Amino acid sequence: MRLRRTLGCLFLLTLAGALAAAAGGWWGWTTIHRPLEPAETTIVIAPGTDGRTILRTLDRDGLVADPLLARLYLVRVLGDPPLKAGEYHFEGPVSTVEVLDKLIRGEVVQHRVTVIEGLTLEETADSLTEAGFGDRQRFLAAMRDPAPIADLDPQAKTLEGYLYPDTYAFSRGVTEAEIVATMVRTFRERFENQVRPLLGRPGGRVRLGIPDGASPATRDALAPDPATDGIEGSDGTTTGRPPDEPTIPPDVAAGRRLTLTPRKLVTLASIVEKEAQLDRERPQIAAVYVNRLLAGMGLYADPTVIYALKLRGTWDGNLRRDDLKIDSPYNTYRYGGLPPGPIASPGVDSLRAAADPAHTDYLYFVSRNDGSHVFAETLREHNRNVAEWQKRYWRNRWAQERQKATEDKH
Repeated sequence: MRLRRTLGCLFLLTLAGALAAAAGGWWGWTTIHRPLEPAETTIVIAPGTDGRTILRTLDRDGLVADPLLARLYLVRVLGDPPLKAGEYHFEGPVSTVEVLDKLIRGEVVQHRVTVIEGLTLEETADSLTEAGFGDRQRFLAAMRDPAPIADLDPQAKTLEGYLYPDTYAFSRGVTEAEIVATMVRTFRERFENQVRPLLGRPGGRVRLGIPDGASPATRDALAPDPATDGIEGSDGTTTGRPPDEPTIPPDVAAGRRLTLTPRKLVTLASIVEKEAQLDRERPQIAAVYVNRLLAGMGLYADPTVIYALKLRGTWDGNLRRDDLKIDSPYNTYRYGGLPPGPIASPGVDSLRAAADPAHTDYLYFVSRNDGSHVFAETLREHNRNVAEWQKRYWRNRWAQERQKATEDKH
């Protein structure tokens, strides 16, 4: 009888303990899943911070119901996964489990930055620095290392032209070198997916050549389609004659195709980027320069002169007649063909325009002063356009400004 009572007591104690444990477990489980309402907050977890310190930080900011329960959940339930460093933002109802899951996944805050088309390497570094993404000198150091593009452009001395303009999202702590690598990687993806398929197509006017010094793998990747091999082309050099002196008859030039290395293609696209403001005109502007190259004419592109002035540190925002005489290989008023390399970072629309220019016989264009251009096939037509949209336009505008200034005085 006594043994029976003893066993009964033990059973009741065991049952009570089990019930207590179950109740404690239920309480703990519901506690860590219960939504908390902390104040909107952002925390930064430094690399190398241990789990206990992280939990104390979360507890301080009201992001976990109980740090001990949170630790038990991490270790006993999840197997003690690492909590990732970074910047985290919390707002609204959130449970302990949701907070921990966010840190386990590394769902850090992403800061957006937009790098616009047409910036030079240094202007890109300035833009990223001003947006608070790093140090200018460290950006420039990474941008002046051509290694990430060496297989595509063995002649590159910097990453000029290959820093793809786009809207990016980076987390806190990302390095300048990682940002630059992302921009180059994006360029390569866009080039392969959206530009390269346009090259060498039947009826196309531009095909891709193989860069000097390319590796065997690069040669295989860039080799022209056998179906187009042997078609007459050009290496992009010209005699440097001004754009009113074609050395090849237009009807002959129109039947030729231009062979460009990736470097020259990006160079052409960068000039288009600086000249065009309207997307619909990019293929036409590209066609003008392709036609000039095929006809043995000089490019006479103002943006290349401006780039030469920027390299010398003398660009002040105004292009003067004497600037057109600057002795620089980037001055396409003095030197024939394309300049030695890109003069800015072109966007995908300019890259595609350079790869697939319009089928036109245009050799000239002039600004309408509203972002659009008037195109012409002959010098006589071009001169009429210049008289209408430059000489007459500015003469009338200056007259209106003088009249307005006189009226304001009275």
